[in-house]
This record gives sequence, structure tokens and C-alpha cells, in this order.
Amino acid sequence: MATLLKLKGKYYSRVRYTIDGSRKDKLFGLATAQTTKANRLHKKINDRELLYRQGIIDLDEIQKISYTAIETLIDRYIDNLRSREINEKTIDIYRLALNDFKEVYQDCDIDTVNLVYFRDYVRSNHSNPHTANIRIRTINAFLNYLYKSKKLKSQPDKIEQFKTPDKSPKYFSNRELVLILNACKRKNKELYCRAFLHLNTGIRLREIDKAELRGNLIEIYDPCKNGKPRTIPVNELSKKYFNWIKQNGKHSHYFISRMFTEVLKNLNLYELPDGSTRHFHNLRDTFATVAYYLTRDIFQVAKWMGHSNNGKPAVDTTAIYANFDSELLYQDFGHKKLVIKDIQNALLRNYSLNTITVAKAKASRVEKSNFEFAYN
Repeated sequence: MATLLKLKGKYYSRVRYTIDGSRKDKLFGLATAQTTKANRLHKKINDRELLYRQGIIDLDEIQKISYTAIETLIDRYIDNLRSREINEKTIDIYRLALNDFKEVYQDCDIDTVNLVYFRDYVRSNHSNPHTANIRIRTINAFLNYLYKSKKLKSQPDKIEQFKTPDKSPKYFSNRELVLILNACKRKNKELYCRAFLHLNTGIRLREIDKAELRGNLIEIYDPCKNGKPRTIPVNELSKKYFNWIKQNGKHSHYFISRMFTEVLKNLNLYELPDGSTRHFHNLRDTFATVAYYLTRDIFQVAKWMGHSNNGKPAVDTTAIYANFDSELLYQDFGHKKLVIKDIQNALLRNYSLNTITVAKAKASRVEKSNFEFAYN
């Protein structure tokens, strides 16, 4: 069996053979430095080596492996994802869907595939509709990439996703946030700074790596969203914590998330009555819920959240934060010791798209509350 080797940054398959009683090695270059691609090509070398051992092909023919057009397009798409600095774990999730696609259309012309077959395949192989929809969204994005890069002759139809039960975002109430932030502060300073900052900006865990402070705004460059930056208004305290994290932060995003989960478990806030759980990401959900509660402007909240589709605010994605009952939100946020004071001060100070909306927001019951902090 051939052996996979990496020499000077490139992968090779080594095949051992015997001639005139002497054992020799032959290296077949795989022309790639990517481990996953090398493993796939190496498997094909192994299959071809078996044919050589059986006397069906010559030694030099081992490298004449077939590589379908769809496999080539998938490799180019994965290279594109990496060029946009998408996390490798996310790419691994994409690859699962791409492998499903390859399984269905291995030897087909990409311009003639019937996408209904893929939807049927996903439905029969993935009983969880959320998993099935992740597969479908990935392939829709893949086909859109092929069309934009002129690898497809015509704009592909979108594969229809499966209907799933509507789920509301899981936010933290004011009472819970007081407990959480106080516990984070006692546990670890970096955890506290991260929790406070992400609550007040709605940025994702990893986005801080691509964020810069510009006056009263945090600007986030997101290579995953066509390289277009977005800005989020912040107050002085958030700016202070942002600078501290940039200068002193040492923990990985995973470690921060894990510590936050430990805090939730210790406070009995991790698991909800319906059996679902909450995590660090729900600070982002809390920000979005509060931002809409304060502004009632779904387009602006979509911009702050970075929800976009071809460069335009994707309000359909953001609309889930507008589905809460106002009285419920007032119960959770609109009373003393209001932790969302920092969010309100930053957003309303910088919110100048519609002065009427600002005036209404400032006159709301939230503005009239007696703000107190339990954690500053």
C-alpha cells in the first residue's frame, strides 16, 4: 500500500516495488499542500496501485487518476472559502454538504444537474431538518459561487429548504445579566471584558480579531461577507474593554466560550425549561433583541448584526428579533438596575438615520427607567 509523505510543504504518495530482486521507491507528486485534498488523491493512488499489483496497469500509470469536474469545482470553492478567512471548522461543515453533492452528481455535467435529486437525497439521509437545511444552504452558496465565477452558464435555481418549527432567539433578561456579569467578573477579568463587550456590540466571538476602534465606533472587517466592513456604536466603557482585550487578551475563543458556559451552569441559567441550552453566542442574541426594542428599526439592526445578502441588509434573518411581545421585553429589560443602559446610550447617541425614531425611543418607557449597575 502506498504511503502518504509530506516533503518541503508538498504531499507525495510513495509506492514501493521490486525490480531484479531490489526494492525501490517511486514518488508520485500530488501537487498540493492541503491535507484533505492530499488524502483524497492518495486514496486514488492506492486504488491505482492495486491495479498495478494485479498486472493490469504499468507502474507509471499509477498517477493517471481520474478527477471529476465536480471535484475540481469543489476544490476551487474550498480554496475560495479559505481566501475569505473562513474558520476551518466551518469549512469542515461545508465539506460534508459538498461530499453529499459529489455523491449525487459525481460524473455529471454541472450545468445539467437536476437539483431536485439533491433535495431528495438530503431528505432521505438526514432526518433532522436543521441538518438537512445546512446542507442545502451550503450547496446554494456553492452554486452561487460557481455562477459568479462563470463556472455555470446560467443562474441556478435555489434548492428549497425544509420547513422547521419557528424558534425564538434565546436572550438573557436584565436579572440574569446582572448575575452573569457579576459572576464573570469574579471568575476572570478577560471573560468579564469579553462578555460585557459582546453584550454591548453583538459581535461574534471571532470577529474581535478583525475589529478596530474608530472613534465611537467599532469597525469589523468580515471577509466572509464579501469583505465589507460594518460599524457598531459603542460607549466609553465598551471602548475601554475593547482596548484592554486587544492589549491583554490571551485566552482562545473556545476557552472564553467554555468559561462562560461554566458560569451559566453554576448559576443554573444554562438549561431552559424546554430542554434547550444557552451559550456565549446568546449575548449576541440579547444585543439584537435589545437593539430592536430600543430603535424599532429592523434595517439598522440588520446592519449592526452583519446580516446581509449580496451586500444588502437581510431583514428576513433579523426579523426573528422583532417577534417578541413588547410587554414581555419590558418585563425583562425595562426596570431598575437596567443592564442594557450601556447599549442604549451607545445606540441612541449614534442613531441618526431617523430623528423621529430616535425621539420615540428616547421617550419610551426604557428611557424613563431608573438605571443602576450592579457590576461596574
